[in-house]
Amino acid sequence: MHELVHWASGARAPIVMGVINRAVGPPWNIGADHTDTMSQRDTGWIQFYAESNQEVMDTVLMAFRLAEHPDVRLPVMVTEDAFYLSHTLETVEVPEQEVVDAFLPPREPHAVLVPGTASRLGSFTGPDRYVDFRWEVAKAMERVPATLAVVEEEYRRATGRDHGGAVPTYRVDDADVVLITMGTSTTTARGVVDEMRAEGKKVGLAKLRLFRPFPNEEVRTLASSVDRIGVADRSYTFGPMGAAGTEVSAALYPSPHHPSLTGFYAGVGGRDVTPHVVRRMYETLLSGEVPEVHWEDIEEEASVDG
Repeated sequence: MHELVHWASGARAPIVMGVINRAVGPPWNIGADHTDTMSQRDTGWIQFYAESNQEVMDTVLMAFRLAEHPDVRLPVMVTEDAFYLSHTLETVEVPEQEVVDAFLPPREPHAVLVPGTASRLGSFTGPDRYVDFRWEVAKAMERVPATLAVVEEEYRRATGRDHGGAVPTYRVDDADVVLITMGTSTTTARGVVDEMRAEGKKVGLAKLRLFRPFPNEEVRTLASSVDRIGVADRSYTFGPMGAAGTEVSAALYPSPHHPSLTGFYAGVGGRDVTPHVVRRMYETLLSGEVPEVHWEDIEEEASVDG
């Protein structure tokens, strides 16, 4: 079914798909891991990675508005970490129906087959024109950040909730090092930041909430005032570092300020990203002896087992 995921974006279908992030086999594993959606990151879908069930619910509502917007018309994945969110009971605030109806007006179809009217949808296109369709998808993806900002502001006005845009940050203003996380590990990392700040260590946190389109400008702004950045990836994609780490590196390439960058693998296959694991990542960054890639889970296990 992989090609049909591409088909949805090429057809400009405003689909919203909820995805429970889990590890892929073999061996069989249903723990939290981002490999499943990272393998679909180049299909033309907008991708959100949620931290809480409240964020999942709110993002789904905003995703429909974003997907159906005439400037976008692209499918959206709203992802949540397996078990931590999918199998955990959590209280959420649900907007009243009239609030949702006002925020999400009826969809206006943009490509329909009408009996008696000659038209075609999704049929063959030769090499001379195919690239034009891909270019249209690319331009629509470029319009996502500005459209998302409007959608999120309208949702904030309607519900009072704001999830911070594409890359929400926490205590980064005077930080010596910043760790970038995705999904539920962000909650754990936020607590570790508070603990280490109380110890006088200047650490900060950024959550990569929007992965496609990749928020290049937000990452460059974050990097402009920090010397060391770490990126915690919950997947292994056989590149120079994890998918998120590679994207951050690419975003920083044209930037005049180049902080050192370390890619961490943590939480792969559903292994818990504990406060101790997060602290180790921060301590690695603070040490100044920063490796390019670090398998935090493997190193942690080796140190425990001796």
